[in-house]
Amino acid sequence: MTRVRKTHGEGFKFKVALAALKGDRTLGELSREYAVSVGAIQKWRDQLEGGGKSLFADKRRRSGTADERTIAKLHEKVGELTMERDFLKKALES
Repeated sequence: MTRVRKTHGEGFKFKVALAALKGDRTLGELSREYAVSVGAIQKWRDQLEGGGKSLFADKRRRSGTADERTIAKLHEKVGELTMERDFLKKALES
């Protein structure tokens, strides 16, 4: 007989990890309540603690990603070429 491995969604993992962080119940109690191994709960709790800082990071200070910078340069170039075209069009009409 083969065992089927359970997969848990992000919301479930967050709920269990948050309960583990509260500390009002032991990991064993949480394990029995949610039918998840203690090791998995510890892992999810540690991931939440480690990634929690990024939730409150000031995103305004970050410079744009490489893709965003490339897109901005391309938009700038399109603007330049549009101005050149308009200038040359007027020059030819005169």
